[in-house]
Amino acid sequence: MRVDQGAQRAVPLSRGSLLLANRKFLEVNYGEEAFPEVVARMRGPHAPVLNGIVLPGNWYPTALMVDMVDAAVAVFGQNDDKFLYRLGVFNADYDLKGIHKFVLRFTSPLWVLERGAKLWSDFHNTGAWTIESPDPRRLIGTLRDFAGQTANQCQATCGFLARMGQLTGARQVRIEHPVCCSAGAAACVFRADW
Repeated sequence: MRVDQGAQRAVPLSRGSLLLANRKFLEVNYGEEAFPEVVARMRGPHAPVLNGIVLPGNWYPTALMVDMVDAAVAVFGQNDDKFLYRLGVFNADYDLKGIHKFVLRFTSPLWVLERGAKLWSDFHNTGAWTIESPDPRRLIGTLRDFAGQTANQCQATCGFLARMGQLTGARQVRIEHPVCCSAGAAACVFRADW
């Protein structure tokens, strides 16, 4: 599915690499048939796209990513309260390969999340992060205007953020999500300490 530049501004889009990470999580944890089972459960109009070739650098509707995660929760996460957290942890590891993981050991969670906030638009055409650090071992991240902000996405984000912090060598990374758009807030707030 190719999307032209004009459409990128009108429709909320996310990179195919995110869809591929979610697919790989399902295959690694639930077997080769897990992904087709999730796609069969999806109700969104874009689901047939997943039966084709998904390219990591292409843009796809953000709603497709949200629908895929929601269907995965319905199929595999009903009896697993850590499913979405584990998905986020897996995605952090999937995104970072070899040398990048090594380099992270010489940084801090704050450094990683500040850089990640700047790279957000490489993966999504909606949303923006603001990162604040009230002290050296704590930060507050606020995500505004992201078309994919749902309770499920936010739980996966908690796992992603925790793993990113761990990859810097931080111990006992704790993530809280006290304010969420899915509960009617204007933005999602994530707090981390380590």
